[in-house]
Amino acid sequence: MESGVVKVHGREQELKRKVAWQELALIWEVRACMTTQRKTISHPYVERRKDICGGRPVITGTRFPVSSVVIPYRRGLTAEEILQEFPQLTPTQVYGALAYYFDHQREINAEITLLRRKERQLNQDTSLRLSLYGKAHSLSGS
Repeated sequence: MESGVVKVHGREQELKRKVAWQELALIWEVRACMTTQRKTISHPYVERRKDICGGRPVITGTRFPVSSVVIPYRRGLTAEEILQEFPQLTPTQVYGALAYYFDHQREINAEITLLRRKERQLNQDTSLRLSLYGKAHSLSGS
């Protein structure tokens, strides 16, 4: 029985290391895209500052990440529908974020992949489950 537990634990550790390396590869890809693509095209409605959202591209003058506009767009929503979801944004901001996305698709897609992976990890972490009336609930509501 002990050797079976050790094998399972060893495999679990191996999988965690593999996921960590995949995350690092994604981070390196995002950073590589940031340094090469940032210099080529100017986008007046998108900025990137280290003190805002860790340097992720955001809509100028806000803390609203470009990826938050892109995710519903990739789900099939139009710019007008995205404006209904986020009424604090102007049409110019939404179209500016989408223009930035079209010029930096690889970077934004890698960022979204990384965000989704982290979200899945948080949902699997039982220490982050909320307790309501003695029952555990995941943060995503599932």
